[in-house]
Amino acid sequence: MRSTSSPNFALSQARIEVEVVAALLDYLARLTPEEMALVPIDCKKQGLAGAAQVGEWAVALTRADLSFTGSREEADALHDISIAFVEGSSRIAQMAQEARLMTPRANGDRPGDTAGPPA
Repeated sequence: MRSTSSPNFALSQARIEVEVVAALLDYLARLTPEEMALVPIDCKKQGLAGAAQVGEWAVALTRADLSFTGSREEADALHDISIAFVEGSSRIAQMAQEARLMTPRANGDRPGDTAGPPA
């Protein structure tokens, strides 16, 4: 069943949230019908239209993964799908953190600056 390659490389190369979503949509498109059947129905109904859904899918897939009682092969496939979305959600969080670090504060300092205001 586990014929689908991981989206890890595409996720690590993503520079903006849209690229993370695109990598995950490409990953989903490569799932077999049997693998796609493992994705919770709530995820399928909701769709994957943006970065907010990546986190929601990650949570739903992780819950499904932790409570799964099917075959070992299916459990492994569901775990792989879950991990892909957890990694996608993590990449989006990393992007948000990087953006915060690059945004100047009101006093002109960047959040990571250790030097005080100019004398």
